[in-house]
Amino acid sequence: MPEDRGPRVEVSIFDLINAVNDVIKRVEERNADGGEIYDEQFTVAEKITAIRERILAGQSFSFAKLFTEAASRNEVVATFLAMLELIRLRQIKITQSDAFSEIMISEGEGDDGLEVTVPLAETPETISD
Repeated sequence: MPEDRGPRVEVSIFDLINAVNDVIKRVEERNADGGEIYDEQFTVAEKITAIRERILAGQSFSFAKLFTEAASRNEVVATFLAMLELIRLRQIKITQSDAFSEIMISEGEGDDGLEVTVPLAETPETISD
């Protein structure tokens, strides 16, 4: 018999925005020590591919882990936009076991086709420092 993990709480867009704001604050604090600043560019399409690779490997992971390697605010924003697009496509789902508990990302029920579209852009959207 499967383990009963209790009811799942729906995660609202406001919960996600609050969580990503916390991530941005942590990244900015980490970068405030005066280290080198790099002019890196990140595309939403690249971040979509990275998230999909983690999900297709059969891994569920926490929202916080999605951003552990983020080096800049722009990388956080690109990753967040990629996550929102994958939610819209139902390729990932976002859940919490209880209110205020850790937000978890897992495989969704949407089509996992290889082609990813970036809306309203003829070329990949680039976010740079």
